[in-house]
Amino acid sequence: MKKIILAAVVGLALASGAVYWVYRAPGTVLTPRDVPIIVAQPLATPSASPGPGLATAGIPEIAPIKTLTELTSALDEIDALGKAKTPESLNRLVAYAILPNEDVSSPAQDALVRRGDASVSPLLRAATKKMDDHRQAVVLLDLADYLELPPMDLKALRKRPENPNRVRKNNSPAAEALDTQSAGAPAPVVPPVVQ
Repeated sequence: MKKIILAAVVGLALASGAVYWVYRAPGTVLTPRDVPIIVAQPLATPSASPGPGLATAGIPEIAPIKTLTELTSALDEIDALGKAKTPESLNRLVAYAILPNEDVSSPAQDALVRRGDASVSPLLRAATKKMDDHRQAVVLLDLADYLELPPMDLKALRKRPENPNRVRKNNSPAAEALDTQSAGAPAPVVPPVVQ
């Protein structure tokens, strides 16, 4: 039985290779940079561009990315824009963040989070009003909300009072002993469990 399955798999592989060699143009060699990117169709059809009103708001128009070369150059530009500190770079990052292609918009949104500039929140909110893809609009609204949060460092987190209604995941006596030790009180004696 195993030999039959192995023969079928090898035969299928040879047949698909033969079909490939027959139907490709003679003398052409495909490199990864020449292969177009095929984006799967989402459930809601996104608009090709966010809308004409955004160019007046300072967000430049970006052409749709169709090839792997364009994708790599866009990702390199997003990386450079994330490190730059100019308003023009921030507007260009917003333009990449609102593209329907998730391969480009996700790194641009991460770069916006790393920059932490809350001034892009109104631009993101304005962009979501002109989008057809509701899932991407929700992501951008969440990003705008996150960017508007006040900054908090570790010192501020330590100064916060502990919530007395917090549910502990581990209610064992050993966990309570660790909690009291960290609060500065002497550790209670925990009897060993005999089984």
